Amino acid sequence: MTSFPYSERLDYLLGFAQTTPVDFITLWESAADAAGRNTASAGEIRSVALSLISDMIDRGVDVGDSIKDSPGFIPWETSKTETLARISQEMGKYEDPFDYVYICWFAAPLKSGCPVCP
Repeated sequence: MTSFPYSERLDYLLGFAQTTPVDFITLWESAADAAGRNTASAGEIRSVALSLISDMIDRGVDVGDSIKDSPGFIPWETSKTETLARISQEMGKYEDPFDYVYICWFAAPLKSGCPVCP
């Protein structure tokens, strides 16, 4: 399987987050693509995942909880540093990356001037 450039995976996630909250599995899969899915270790993928999250936050994506009731997504009220530390700590609690879906979701309100919006 071919690796995707980091910037391509970031743009994909930014665009996706503009339309619907993005689950952690989708982010993890994008990180695996950028890290080199067939050759990267879990630690390398984790590092890329945290970099993607950091860059997404810098570009206006909120990190928060997905809930079944309206409004459906509640952003965390934490700084970028606190958010990344919380996510990193929570990642350490799970063996299976598919369980990361319980950590958080990612969403961005539509904004004018978005670099990846149509």
